[in-house]
Amino acid sequence: MKTSPQRWLAIWVATCLVVVLVLGRFDNADARQSDNLNILRLKGSSQYPRLDLLFVGSSYVYSGIDPQIFGNAGYSIYNLGSPSAGPFFFELITEDYLKLAEEKPGKIMLLVDPLMFAPSADNWRLYRIHRYLADPISNEALLFKYGAWADYLPLVCNSAEMGLRNTGRMLSNYYKATVPPDLNRGFMPSDVIVTEQIIRETESYYTHLREASFSTKKADYYADFLKRLQDASHTVILFEIPSHVVTSFLTDSYLNRYDKFVDSLETAGIPVLRKELELDATCYRNIDHLNSKGAALVSSNLVERLRQL
Repeated sequence: MKTSPQRWLAIWVATCLVVVLVLGRFDNADARQSDNLNILRLKGSSQYPRLDLLFVGSSYVYSGIDPQIFGNAGYSIYNLGSPSAGPFFFELITEDYLKLAEEKPGKIMLLVDPLMFAPSADNWRLYRIHRYLADPISNEALLFKYGAWADYLPLVCNSAEMGLRNTGRMLSNYYKATVPPDLNRGFMPSDVIVTEQIIRETESYYTHLREASFSTKKADYYADFLKRLQDASHTVILFEIPSHVVTSFLTDSYLNRYDKFVDSLETAGIPVLRKELELDATCYRNIDHLNSKGAALVSSNLVERLRQL
């Protein structure tokens, strides 16, 4: 009996789907040999199963929280900042660490910042952190956990591409044993001082924020995440980090909604260390990230305020 063209097409489609999904399982096979600092930062947290302070947030955290300042004050910390991170990334990163920790961190320090409630936060396509966690989750799990329907097909295709590349590299002995770099507990220092030229050359990356709407969905999810941490007997403290001129791209309405949301968290009894330092341009490396000088000042300020709690 002859096989119909429709049947052959169905077989071909099913075969391609199986190949794509199988290859996708190897999309993070490069984790151990990767020199990507964002991946190394996630993996490096397992070396610190006991912490006084676990810092979680966006790139503002890994550029603005200096472990040496906290260490000199007697605090053992790790910096789990991740690019583009918003409430969804925060949850994945925090829960992944807590699964491996030998004991609860003394305090979980979570960033709160206007940009984490923008549409550009939690960019799964650009930063596939869910595949590089100590306990990775699949694209399918991400789909159902966060409703990332629009991201699913691009993520599957990206995973297949990465899986194919990693498989080829493994077969060719591309990966060599390497000495991991000093991650400085997740901190990324920089002595660069922002200039007007740096701002001019990079401000186009932020102009989309002028049209951004404050995401109530992300705000509600963040508030729920905080409550779940507290219900699990974790001590949670929120903190802000100065971000130079980037908030000038956001509308007054957006910033007002952000302020009201943070006020509601404080009313609910969650400590919030609002930013209080007025830093000049010599404390920033670019349009919104602190350099090492700024990180030292902000970290010292946070140390003093933590002592007063």
